[in-house]
Amino acid sequence: MAIMSSPIVHIAAGYAIYSIVRHKLPKQSIIGVPARIGWPILFACLSLLPDLDVIVAWTHGNMAKFHNNLTHSLLVWIPLSLLLAAVLKACTEISARCGFLFFLVSSYMHILVDFSTYGRGVMLFWPITTTRFHAPITIFQGVPWSDKLTSPNYLQMLLEDCFFAAIVLALVAIIRRFHAWHEKHAYKPGNGIK
Repeated sequence: MAIMSSPIVHIAAGYAIYSIVRHKLPKQSIIGVPARIGWPILFACLSLLPDLDVIVAWTHGNMAKFHNNLTHSLLVWIPLSLLLAAVLKACTEISARCGFLFFLVSSYMHILVDFSTYGRGVMLFWPITTTRFHAPITIFQGVPWSDKLTSPNYLQMLLEDCFFAAIVLALVAIIRRFHAWHEKHAYKPGNGIK
């Protein structure tokens, strides 16, 4: 049974978030890494944060018991985003407000993807309830943990997730070109365009 989407989908979603906010990000390096590389890497990592519980699941050899529980709660990420935003502010020029929004949106996007993935659903409102919720329409197959790596299900998941990532990258490229064209052709006093 799939209980999580693949990192491919999460990283593609994280890159889309980065692309939306990149013009608001400082140009400084991030812990010695140039900003043009550091920020996309940071947003890729942010997109995977709710899956940190996979480490515990692998250590204990029980993915179903330890993964996709409290780290996939919308309520948990409000205080966690506040805490992590303070850490980000200490390391960069990002304001605590922007950092909070980056963490919250990235974690919520992750949860939305897993909410739309085939499987047991996510505990959206833990600790209020342990009820698992899932979207009425499944978009992603998810990682077929119970299958062998040679299973055709892994190939199908890989193809579907790469297709989704390609669509996200294409949309980001189209939006960037549109914004560049719009800025170039926008009315500015004295440029003769009305």
